[in-house]
Amino acid sequence: MKPQRLSRQIILGHAISRKSVLIKIPGNFRGVTNYRIRLTWAIENNTWMIEDDYDSEFHFYNKPIAAMQGLLDNPPVLYLGSFSKTMMPSVRIGYLVVPEYLMDNFVAMKRITSGESPLFIQGALAEFIESGQFLRHLRRMRQLYREKWEYFQSLVITGLADVLSPVAESAGMHLVLGFASASETQMRECVALIRKWFDTVT
Repeated sequence: MKPQRLSRQIILGHAISRKSVLIKIPGNFRGVTNYRIRLTWAIENNTWMIEDDYDSEFHFYNKPIAAMQGLLDNPPVLYLGSFSKTMMPSVRIGYLVVPEYLMDNFVAMKRITSGESPLFIQGALAEFIESGQFLRHLRRMRQLYREKWEYFQSLVITGLADVLSPVAESAGMHLVLGFASASETQMRECVALIRKWFDTVT
């Protein structure tokens, strides 16, 4: 019998027998109570959930909410992240936290889809984390990004209060702005001014 070629679909089919996947979008449904509601729903409906809490490292005023993946033993949650924002995009290393019984399947899938990540980068990153330097780096970056976030927000509030207003939470490396009633010309002028401010902040 001819061997069957391994594919992403075959590996996923063996690794994940649940019938569907729900992508969890962070930000508008946070909190332990809401997480437990989602987990209960996922278990009852035989569904996997993907948790991508991309800005959890950069909460400026409050402690980050615990990950949904850590609320239960072996929950139906695949927790993913990367070091592209906490370190730099050129590191090109991400991570996926899966139940232990699925680990071999996902390792095999990684090998056939994108190959091995450079071992020297993995080793350097592991040492950076284990030594405590990564945590100290996060603290410095959190303070730096908070100062930039507050400064940029103050520029918007004082300079464009009649047209724009910040609507974002105090987390992440972004600032969401809401437009009031404004003409197209005013909007273009705002965008040009924001770009100028952005250059001074960065």
